[in-house]
Amino acid sequence: MRDDRLQSALSARLFFRKLKNRLMMGLLGVAALGVLAPLFLVFFYVLQQGLPALNIDFFTQIPKPVGEAGGGMA
Repeated sequence: MRDDRLQSALSARLFFRKLKNRLMMGLLGVAALGVLAPLFLVFFYVLQQGLPALNIDFFTQIPKPVGEAGGGMA
């Protein structure tokens, strides 16, 4: 009889440990997404704003003086 209660108590403890583990892993996943979402938003914004400026002139022309439009990085 005592072994049955002990086994039952251990089984219940194992169940709650697994339940807490799954809950904490879920919270960790939500927190990770919450942190990474703004990072990706900034990254895609920079790409969206910067990609149109990349063309063949950017790579082949020399830099223009300050105040003049155009120029490149050659």
